[in-house]
Amino acid sequence: MSAKTATVRDLRNHYKALLTWLEAGEEIVITRKGKSLARLIPEKNNSQHKKLDWMKSAAFSIDHSGEKMLTDKESSALLSASQGNW
Repeated sequence: MSAKTATVRDLRNHYKALLTWLEAGEEIVITRKGKSLARLIPEKNNSQHKKLDWMKSAAFSIDHSGEKMLTDKESSALLSASQGNW
């Protein structure tokens, strides 16, 4: 995983965003005038860094039993239609 980069100004003005990156386990390289100055590394035993339990997601609580299942061709067509020029 490559480290994210932030300037000294970003550190001063956007500390909360950088803190969010650290809490997500990201490493941040702090630069000044384009040169690396410091490296922020999250603690390995960070208790705030939690894994998501997707089974508790709202999507799993919806009753899908009455909905029509897409065929493989319908799914393919839907995926093809959703691909655009990004």
